[in-house]
Amino acid sequence: MGDDSPSGMRQRITSFLNVTGALYEALLFTERLGEFFRDDPAFQGVHELLGDKEVQTLRNGPLKRLRHQVVYHHNETATADAVKMMSDGDKYVFASGTTFSKADVYYELADIAVFHYALPDSGDGRDFSQRLRELFNSAAAVAIRFGNAADKLIAGRLKGTGWRTSRAA
Repeated sequence: MGDDSPSGMRQRITSFLNVTGALYEALLFTERLGEFFRDDPAFQGVHELLGDKEVQTLRNGPLKRLRHQVVYHHNETATADAVKMMSDGDKYVFASGTTFSKADVYYELADIAVFHYALPDSGDGRDFSQRLRELFNSAAAVAIRFGNAADKLIAGRLKGTGWRTSRAA
């Protein structure tokens, strides 16, 4: 964080995209765990998270589109379709860099197109930058909630099977 160079921005966006793909997978996997842990009190936090309407909307919308067409699978038409959606009047930068070394270059347009694909215009008057900020904030909040709920589930299951808590020296 705090590195606003083109390579720093590229690394943040790449990290975010990877987290969204992993979060989508984790939510699907955890949903299947309900078959085995539904009655376990340690599963309650995960169950509440999975039942949250906002989490479901995020999972079945932008996270699914990113995971299926961009992050883990590359849909050949996704970028072209997204570029067609980019009619919001904004000016876009194809690439930026601090040197001509590929390590210092960030191809911004590709990522902006990906996010346009993940966030098609919902017709509710919110502009793209607002929808993108909401995606970043929502995905981060759900990832944190998921991590906390998963930790509680793991700790509860371990304690329930006889494991003890101790601190490393």
